[in-house]
Amino acid sequence: MSSSDNSFCNVSEPGPITENTVYSSVITKLRSLEEKSDNKEYHKHILNDGAKYMKELIVIIEKNKDNTMDRKTAVSIEDGFKAFLKALVKIEMKELFENDSVTAYEIFYLYIHLFNLTGMKNYFKRVQVQIFVNLLYEESISIILQVIAFTVAYCKFTLADLEKPLNNQPLLLLMLNFLKDELEPDSSITYSTVSQLILSFIWNYADKTVLIPNLIKVGYPEAILKWLSIIDR
Repeated sequence: MSSSDNSFCNVSEPGPITENTVYSSVITKLRSLEEKSDNKEYHKHILNDGAKYMKELIVIIEKNKDNTMDRKTAVSIEDGFKAFLKALVKIEMKELFENDSVTAYEIFYLYIHLFNLTGMKNYFKRVQVQIFVNLLYEESISIILQVIAFTVAYCKFTLADLEKPLNNQPLLLLMLNFLKDELEPDSSITYSTVSQLILSFIWNYADKTVLIPNLIKVGYPEAILKWLSIIDR
């Protein structure tokens, strides 16, 4: 896994945590996950705790985005994301999930439900926010998409996943509309890393036959056929 290519800073090693901010505690928690990642016994806990800490961080960013976000703070937060990514890289997810579809299922929903947070929805809706806030939302969404794209392959879904609240149709529609903004022929928006990750996730999601009705109901087949026709021209 890797962080977004559109990062506003290139940090090879974590820098100092911004002191006395509302973000300091959760950044420390995210960094602690990297320290635990050398021990395989902690890998499931890292995934669970990572979702919990990311939720905490996203909520804090949304609550304070108008008055506490500057470059120094944003760099410290991204350091937390990078530490979490380093922990994820050390997790052999195939080994972890191929014989444990129950855990894969739990992790999948734990992470995709993070998209229900206001900040995540606003990113997909392209609501204008301060530049550092937008880039941090992009970082977090990229991590979430990578996790759900991988875990979905090891989940065992049933007809229950076609019913609310498990069908995720509102979130799938948000992703589709985000893609349309970039893939429509008259779009002036640059094709983004987030869009690439959404398509990777949808590819794996659609490979689960039982879930295809969720994609059909929000309009993916029509959109994909339109995009393919544009490519063939």
